[in-house]
Amino acid sequence: MTTSFRLRASARAKWLWFHLIVGLLLGLVSLPRPAHGSAKAVHLPACAEPPAGTPQLTSYVGVEVPAKYWVEMVWQDGVWQPAEHLAMPFHHATRIELTNINSADFTSLAAHHRHRVRLTLELQSREIRKVPDRYQWRTTYYATILDACLPSSSH
Repeated sequence: MTTSFRLRASARAKWLWFHLIVGLLLGLVSLPRPAHGSAKAVHLPACAEPPAGTPQLTSYVGVEVPAKYWVEMVWQDGVWQPAEHLAMPFHHATRIELTNINSADFTSLAAHHRHRVRLTLELQSREIRKVPDRYQWRTTYYATILDACLPSSSH
């Protein structure tokens, strides 16, 4: 009798697993999808000359805040970083945090992780934190993206 019960329980378990898997597969197949042709790839425009009157960010030494700069950036380690090394004050580690990277205006940047991108930024603020028990500081610049384009070297 226990063997019969085990067989029935085993058969029921297999039947439940089968229905669970089929249900999941049917659920995945029925997920809403965009209509054919409605999902357009968004591309960044090719860059013209750098913005007039806006200097290139070439160093963190002497950076003014607030101020506008342009800089070419690359996707590295999961974030946009300056493509070229920017000099910084001694004993400082520095990064730029793009405060509006997830806004609708700049969602197209995600499609360009393999390209160099020129961003025109407005540096809004700067935060400098001392590393405890060390003669080191961590500086974060908070910047708003004003414009994005692909420099000729990225095409």
